[in-house]
Amino acid sequence: QVDVTGLVATAFTHRDSRAGDPDLHTHVAISTKVQTLTGEWRALDAQPLYASKVYLSEVYTTSLTARLRALGLTMAPVGRDGRRPVYEIAGLEPALLNRWSSRRHRIEVRTGELIAAFEADHERPPTQAERLELAQQATLDTRPGKHQPRSEAEQRQAWRAEAVHLLGERGLGRMREAIGNQPPTRVQVVNEAWIARTAHLVVNTVEAERSSWTPWSVRAEALRQVRAAALPLEQISSAVDAITDRALASSSIPIRTTRAQPVEPEPLRRPDGTPVYQKPAATRYTSRRILYAERRLVDTAARTGGRTADHNSVTLALLQAMANREPLNPAQQALVRDMATSGRRLQLAIAPAGTGKTTAMRALATAWTASGGTVVGLAPSASAAEQLRSQLGPDAVADNLAKLAWAIRHNEPLAGRIGTDTLVIIDEAGMADTLTLDHLTTWCLDQGASVRLIGDDQQLGAIGAGGVLRDIATQHGALRLDEVVRFSDPAEADGSLALRAGAVSYTHSDAADRTARLEGDRVGRHVQLPDGNQASAGDTVITRRNNRDLCNGATAWVRNGDRWRITAVRRDGAIDVQHLRNHNRLTLPAWYVTESVELGYAT
Repeated sequence: QVDVTGLVATAFTHRDSRAGDPDLHTHVAISTKVQTLTGEWRALDAQPLYASKVYLSEVYTTSLTARLRALGLTMAPVGRDGRRPVYEIAGLEPALLNRWSSRRHRIEVRTGELIAAFEADHERPPTQAERLELAQQATLDTRPGKHQPRSEAEQRQAWRAEAVHLLGERGLGRMREAIGNQPPTRVQVVNEAWIARTAHLVVNTVEAERSSWTPWSVRAEALRQVRAAALPLEQISSAVDAITDRALASSSIPIRTTRAQPVEPEPLRRPDGTPVYQKPAATRYTSRRILYAERRLVDTAARTGGRTADHNSVTLALLQAMANREPLNPAQQALVRDMATSGRRLQLAIAPAGTGKTTAMRALATAWTASGGTVVGLAPSASAAEQLRSQLGPDAVADNLAKLAWAIRHNEPLAGRIGTDTLVIIDEAGMADTLTLDHLTTWCLDQGASVRLIGDDQQLGAIGAGGVLRDIATQHGALRLDEVVRFSDPAEADGSLALRAGAVSYTHSDAADRTARLEGDRVGRHVQLPDGNQASAGDTVITRRNNRDLCNGATAWVRNGDRWRITAVRRDGAIDVQHLRNHNRLTLPAWYVTESVELGYAT
């Protein structure tokens, strides 16, 4: 890794999308050849460039936002992309934005299909990293051919005609007036105190999402904070540098080897004195909070003295599983017996997809409750928690980790269910962030409960918990389910484990597309969804925001990722729906439909 004179790149400005909608953006092609300071031409190492891709995206977005503000436009949050706010020019008509987002709508519909296929195959929602991969696949799947070129004058004429057709001349005039008469944005004063507060906020944000990070992660979050503060373009670079330096120096701990490193001779050092073998900006960091949380979790796994289920209750639970035509194999039986009778306060089971985790957890819950105890299930997301509840039994209590954290702070009933006779089962533990996992585990043990973590230490995208599952397994052992029981074909079972281990030689057929596209005109009343689609009775839709106030019974509340079939569309835009899995019925009000419902596909 040597210093170079710079990069060679070419920028191509595009004014529209492949669908012909206005979409001003820039493609930048970077040459793979770079010149060193001594004149040699070398190949660019693309790994650091790839590692900084999120940061580069934030640079572009922040710069674009600042330049739009400099033109007198106001940027306003219009929604969220996961945890991140999405900004748009204030005053633009939503209907026009929707009309000019046809390419995005097609991508989102295809992404929904791929996510549905993923959930059906893996029996869990995809992680954020996996959702990104599916979205990228959807982008390629729906990519149309390039249309004939048009001049800028032709484009502007066509787009104005489309706007007038949708809004009318007066509506277009009102929109232009609204755009130009927004209240001015308050600009943050950059001083030492603000830099310190923002740096602390940046580290708090990144450590809640991952157990370790690079300077690129910190810079990307610093850019988001600067963008939200509406700093002018000329202040962005210096402010981001100051925030990043403060965050890495005061609140982050570099992760380095403790072994003595050789001192490189002068020819093998860069001008700044660092060895040429050291990659710039490749140092990973963590925080004291993360390190303390990981240490507590590992130490807790050594504690014993917890409540146990009697052996008779365990035996009866295994016999009941057999009577229900769900016999457990030897590994599953061993897992149930050990987790029920070990007396460990915190115990880990490594269970890859398809190895019979569901059947084993149901038997464990049966054994524990038969012995007089209670069971509470937890999972990282609301949809995963609902799946866990259905797996543990009709009387089981299950919710997401965030709900328990909220219940603890507000002294809500969910927290009151956890006591000395409670077994807390945390499913998909590899997807939980370390700080939340540590906080809730510590709290549950303080109430006298015992905790069982169920997860996969090789699960993709599990950046939140980091290596804590592997640390627990290494120091204190873990129960394991290694026999795939989901597939009737042994080759499919072996292939599933091979894929998990990273074997690239294995080949398998792609998941069948969920094609529930409606052809022709819809019959009856329909409703407009925020993803640009229209839905009517018989369509499948997906709810995208948790709302416990929208419920029909103790467990039939609306969760992010739930799939429903529309049974009726009401005159005010509300829809009557039936859950595809548990068949619960309820009504989604018009305000929720217009904000948080997407067209989906049955699985």
